[in-house]
Amino acid sequence: MSDCTIINIVGTDTDVGKTVVTAALAAALINQGRSVALYKPTQTGVNPQEIGDVQYAAALSGASPYEGVRFSHPMAPIAAAQLENKDLPTLQEHQQTIQMLANQFDVVIVEGAGGVTVDLTAPLATGPDYTPQNQADLIGLLPPETVTFIIARAGLGTLNHIALTADYLQQRGIKTRDVIIGSWPKDPQRVEESNLQSLSNQGFTVLATLPMGAGKFFVVGKDEALPFNEQEIRQFRQDSSRWMQYALAALGMP
Repeated sequence: MSDCTIINIVGTDTDVGKTVVTAALAAALINQGRSVALYKPTQTGVNPQEIGDVQYAAALSGASPYEGVRFSHPMAPIAAAQLENKDLPTLQEHQQTIQMLANQFDVVIVEGAGGVTVDLTAPLATGPDYTPQNQADLIGLLPPETVTFIIARAGLGTLNHIALTADYLQQRGIKTRDVIIGSWPKDPQRVEESNLQSLSNQGFTVLATLPMGAGKFFVVGKDEALPFNEQEIRQFRQDSSRWMQYALAALGMP
């Protein structure tokens, strides 16, 4: 591949703020003068005419959106594809698309579907010999210098989810302790503050805490119009550089 930086956005679960983090990171990079492509391997729960995650993030950030495949049912990719009697792209096809984008852009941000263990295509084997084909497997096809950020909730339960996600990634040869909190409350309670300290004690680095309501947390697949005006978009893009300053430093792009 080229000198392009590839960033993987890995969620601990669904609805943890992956898309808003993707948008903020893309906006901060574009503010530096870099060209950015966003790639969503699999989008579910969105009809053809509706706005999906990658279109939403692109509208907020100004990045260029690309989508591997889309299904209308709000389910895991394999189940959604079966309901529509359609095939899922292979991981190699996703990798080829990412390579194509890497040859055209300075940065490619790849946003996963749900949590990291969700299969993006049919597993290589099922039953006792189950062999997955998930986001970790896709990351394994990318260059070793590819960067991975874990996106998580702020509140109760997140310590377990972050640790499990990081341990799974490490078992797959992907070492990362970099975390971004997708939604940080205006008035954090003891549990949120305690979680930050616990993550630090466990060797994680929290690179950013996006304020709750950033990007309005638009629910994809519900509206055909984006819920913000030009002034709000300008403000989001301006704020993104501040929100993502430590993430940019971790990328070597301060």
